Amino acid sequence: VVIRRLMVHPPAGGKCSSGNIHHEGAGNILIEDTTSYCDVARGHGFWISSAVLNRVRTYGCENGFELNANTTVRRSLIAGSENGGNDPHGDGIQSQGGDNVVIEGNTLLQGAITSAIITNPDRNRNWKVRDNFLGGGAYTLYCPENGKAGWEVVRNRFIAVGQPGGAAYGMTDACGGLPVWSGNRYDHNGAAVNA
Repeated sequence: VVIRRLMVHPPAGGKCSSGNIHHEGAGNILIEDTTSYCDVARGHGFWISSAVLNRVRTYGCENGFELNANTTVRRSLIAGSENGGNDPHGDGIQSQGGDNVVIEGNTLLQGAITSAIITNPDRNRNWKVRDNFLGGGAYTLYCPENGKAGWEVVRNRFIAVGQPGGAAYGMTDACGGLPVWSGNRYDHNGAAVNA
């Protein structure tokens, strides 16, 4: 299945609780040059597994992605999730579980919500987070607390705490002990970001 050049959003007041674009069935899907957005900050722009996504944009939903197994997201803009509200807790990318994920060459700028990327403490193995520009959240990147097998976080640029668009508390949480952490830098001065 291939989806290209679409703009998708729920009806006025709709919640898109299972995702504007939802794919968890058999087979693979390719999605390119597509925008998924919400008028109400509930649900997900994409609820997806077994997929390749290139040059997609999602904004305005509680979570940009519920991202699950065997999925790649490249060259995409995931920004402005859950704009507004007095208790924002959405995420750019969240995962309740799913192995073999690649997040590469994207811009994830989230403002004052939970994170740009948050994973399950135990059920996300073999993730590659490479060459992204990341900012916002309480912590920008929440790594798995326990299931760190196969994780690589390399050559990402982070907006620092105190810089416009930076996280409230820190760039990372639970990222110590990953198998591969290298080349991650603060955007404003190029200094190394430690896990």
